[in-house]
Amino acid sequence: MTSVEPFELCTVAHLVRPTGRAAHDLETLLGMVAELSPAALFHHTIQHRLREPLGDEVARDDLSFWVGGVAQDPETAERLAFAIGEHSTSADDVRSAIRAVLEAVPERTRQARSVPEGGEFVFLEGESVVLPTGRTVVDVHDLHAALTEADNGVWFYHLIEEPWFQGRDAGLLGWLRALDRPLADTLATEGANGQPLESVRKKVLGRWRRRALSRRLVEATGRPDDVRRAEAREVMGRLARRVKSEGTT
Repeated sequence: MTSVEPFELCTVAHLVRPTGRAAHDLETLLGMVAELSPAALFHHTIQHRLREPLGDEVARDDLSFWVGGVAQDPETAERLAFAIGEHSTSADDVRSAIRAVLEAVPERTRQARSVPEGGEFVFLEGESVVLPTGRTVVDVHDLHAALTEADNGVWFYHLIEEPWFQGRDAGLLGWLRALDRPLADTLATEGANGQPLESVRKKVLGRWRRRALSRRLVEATGRPDDVRRAEAREVMGRLARRVKSEGTT
């Protein structure tokens, strides 16, 4: 097994400040998006997943929420939400996706979608404050145990924010890739899929449990029948207790 240095998990908080920019129609929104900093883009298209971690559907980003609710253009808002959800791995990726949707709207229509005074979209910018948790992991099993207990900030920072700003080969995903590339790719894909944070958490941990169960069953091949049966009963008993426990929460 590949040996790597221990990795300390971190959580994150965000300090928000105004950028001094505002959009009053889809035309000015298009112009502003081209100039926004990566931090402002992140705040309005990604950070809502930490602010609103629960839900069964994709959470609506700030931009499409404003376009649909204030600028009263639900069709463009729907296309914008889909584009942002599908292209949210980096600042360049999400910026291009937003511009493509807005540029597809005729200029006259973009200008006509103006909002009343006080309804402007005010652009904000977040500053990330990364905080160590004191929890250090040394291998895949240890990471599973730590993430099972970790708060949403840990999940958001390492699976969403860290790769968004630094790339999928940095931070926790880079550390994990040296140990288990398929697992690292799974975590990266789930983190970038635009789903609510709690949904990502459930999917990742569920896949991890099933993967571990399959591996244990494969490793049991060749052992005496009585040993395999005893281990199978133990595994299935734990799974049944976990399902029962999750069903009562």
